[in-house]
Amino acid sequence: MAGVLKIASQISTPLGLVGFVFAAFFLIIRQLVKANKIPQLTGTSSVKIIDRLFALALAAVIFAFISSVYARPKTLVYRGAVLDMEANDVIDGASVIVLGHSEFYPFTTDRYGSFSLQASSYDSSLNAVVQVTHPKYKTWSADRQISGGGAADIIHLTPKPVAAPTLTSPPTVDSKPPAPVRQPQ
Repeated sequence: MAGVLKIASQISTPLGLVGFVFAAFFLIIRQLVKANKIPQLTGTSSVKIIDRLFALALAAVIFAFISSVYARPKTLVYRGAVLDMEANDVIDGASVIVLGHSEFYPFTTDRYGSFSLQASSYDSSLNAVVQVTHPKYKTWSADRQISGGGAADIIHLTPKPVAAPTLTSPPTVDSKPPAPVRQPQ
């Protein structure tokens, strides 16, 4: 269905222009025939053909208008906030990506941890895989349905485990150099 709507939106403007030009042309011819300015076309069959072509041109204009309104791309929005699961603080600088859909550009959360992704689509909603990454947190990924409106998504990231530092004793420094060892002869 999205393909049909995309084609309809691409042809609606040329169809409307051609329909308008032909409707204007057949309206002028129709008025000239009714005023008996073109006596060759005053026959009943000629008048019916002109009227039908005029109606067909008007139908093309109406169809072009309806298809341009109906086939207009819709704006899909995915918004939310990224929070730390343990501290419940906002995470600044997390990368939010909608995988597999080139209409959505990657976004980085702001200082409030919020994000808003928008894209134009001929579908009213789509199922997508959303991924959130940050160097200090584990990568989060989940299926989401993205539509024209909707509630904000709250995403909780789990911190990466911090490796425990290994303690080593510092080297000892003696104040005097070691005595030379004598070998028995």
